[in-house]
Amino acid sequence: MHKKILILSTLLILCTIPVQVGATWAPILKGGDENQQEFVRYAWSISQDVNWILTIARESGFSLGAISPLNSDGSRDRGIMQLNSRYHGAFISSPEFGDYKHQLLYGAEVYARSGGKAFNGYFKRWQVYNRFIWFSN
Repeated sequence: MHKKILILSTLLILCTIPVQVGATWAPILKGGDENQQEFVRYAWSISQDVNWILTIARESGFSLGAISPLNSDGSRDRGIMQLNSRYHGAFISSPEFGDYKHQLLYGAEVYARSGGKAFNGYFKRWQVYNRFIWFSN
């Protein structure tokens, strides 16, 4: 009986080991569904910057279809990066916006240009640090 429990415990631990992307390990979003884990892995492949990952998590929880309540100027923040429709309306209206890879690549450009400060989540990013399992090789 104890042998079965040990084997099951080992299997459960192995199931939480992150998937390797390139030469790095991607963090795991605790409680994240399969799509969210894929979004995290792809975001990590763009940049292994912990602040980048935490900013996305704080912005949308890695939810592709996230839409904010109406902002005071009548705009809305949309998508995995919570891009503001006032400033990024052309991209939000484009067919590429429906693809998480395009959203993350576009968001990475905005993030890099602003040092992350274009995103409100950047300033509260450490609130979500414990939502991840962090590994490195």
